[in-house]
Amino acid sequence: MWLTPDGYVDNTPSNLGRVHTRGIEVNSAFSQEIGQIGTLSFSFVGTYLDKYQVDNGITQPYDCAGLYGPVCSSGGTTAGGSMLPKWRHKLRTTMKLADGLGISLQWRYIGKVSAETLSDSQSLRGDFPFDPGLHIKSYSYFDLTTTFDVSDNYTFRLGVSNLFDKQPPLVTSGSAARDGSNLCPTGPCNGNTYPATYDALGRYIFAGVTLDF
Repeated sequence: MWLTPDGYVDNTPSNLGRVHTRGIEVNSAFSQEIGQIGTLSFSFVGTYLDKYQVDNGITQPYDCAGLYGPVCSSGGTTAGGSMLPKWRHKLRTTMKLADGLGISLQWRYIGKVSAETLSDSQSLRGDFPFDPGLHIKSYSYFDLTTTFDVSDNYTFRLGVSNLFDKQPPLVTSGSAARDGSNLCPTGPCNGNTYPATYDALGRYIFAGVTLDF
C-alpha cells in the first residue's frame, strides 16, 4: 500500500517482482515465382512458451504457461490481459498474379489453455473451480484478403477476418460466495471472454484503397 504511517511507499510487487520466461520463437518466409503466372509466398511466425514464471515478492512464485485467469491474465502479469497458451502461430499464404490480382489466406492458431484455479500452486489454486472455462480447447481463425493493383499508383483491398465467424469461448464469472470461482476478472475479461486473445465480435469485413504518388 502507499501513504503508510511511516511516510514511504511500500510497493513490493513493482520493486521486487520479476518475470522469468523461456521458450522458442520461429519466424520464416519463402517466395517462389511460378512461371509467368505470378509469385507464391509463405510466411510463418510461431511461439512456444515453455515457462512464464512470476515472482511478485510476496506470494509463492508461480508458472502461468498454458494457464489463464484473474492472476495469470491480469494487466500486471501480461500486457493487455491476454492468454498464455504454450503454442500459437500465424501462417500466411499469398498468391500474387501477374495481372495485379493478389489472394492471401492467413491461419491464426491459439493453443489450448486451462484455468489457473486448477493449478496446485498456492498462489493460483481456487477452492471452487467452476465451468465454463476450466479447459479451453485450441482455436483456429482464418482470414482472407484480396488485393488488386491498378497501374502503379492504386491498390484496392477487400478482406474478411474470422472468415467462418467462429465464436469466442465463454468463461464463468463465478459466484462471490465461492472463493476462486471467478475466471472473468474486470479488465482483461469482457462479456465473459478475453477479447485480447479471441475474436469477440465474430466475422469482420473490411475494404480499403492505397494511393501512391
